[in-house]
Amino acid sequence: MPTTVLLRGQFIVWKNNAYAGNVFADLSYDHDLRFFKIIVNGNIYTSFRPDQVKNIEIHEEGSLFKKWKLGLWAKWPTGDEWAFVFTFDKRGPAENTKVSIETFVEDSKRFDDALRLLKSRERVSAAEVAAVLKVDPGKDDRSVREFVEGAISGGQVEGVFDGKEFVSRYALQRETIRYDIVSKFEVNASGALVITCPKCGAAIPLETKEPNLKCRYCGSPITIPRKILDMV
Repeated sequence: MPTTVLLRGQFIVWKNNAYAGNVFADLSYDHDLRFFKIIVNGNIYTSFRPDQVKNIEIHEEGSLFKKWKLGLWAKWPTGDEWAFVFTFDKRGPAENTKVSIETFVEDSKRFDDALRLLKSRERVSAAEVAAVLKVDPGKDDRSVREFVEGAISGGQVEGVFDGKEFVSRYALQRETIRYDIVSKFEVNASGALVITCPKCGAAIPLETKEPNLKCRYCGSPITIPRKILDMV
């Protein structure tokens, strides 16, 4: 569902509280890029992000033949303020459209909050992302994966995601440094090979050829290079 058409018809357009004309247009929401579009004759008349939406209101007009006007106000980074007004014959469709716009605005805010979480932490669990997006981590794993992988492929964050946890590039680089530390070994007085835990600094004698170990003191995972294991 890349695009949802919310309205199609005649819009009254206002810019900075001045009448800017009438246009026959579609009001659409692009789910992939997450912005609203006013499309006239197949061309984008203007577009704006959900966080630019400042107000959505419904006004009732007339006594005998009632009309309902839905007004959507948005503010541009330049400071310009635009208003788009659409007239409905019935209140129900106007209310439904207002709810849809508010839902897309709220969804976009959650996406922005989740993105800030990924940018601010070196490790973020899928459950934490699900909580910010307000989806069920047990039923909506696909939504979380699509969001995180989309943020990575779109260059918004750098790291990897295994379906359970996002790990930033900085954390991965630090783990690489820890691997280099582990590759430096010593031989103790009894002739046994000893490595140092990269997290707690404990000295750990190598007694097996298992490449993946856990520190017996702090429980941190340790990867042993093959060249060292061959010496055990």
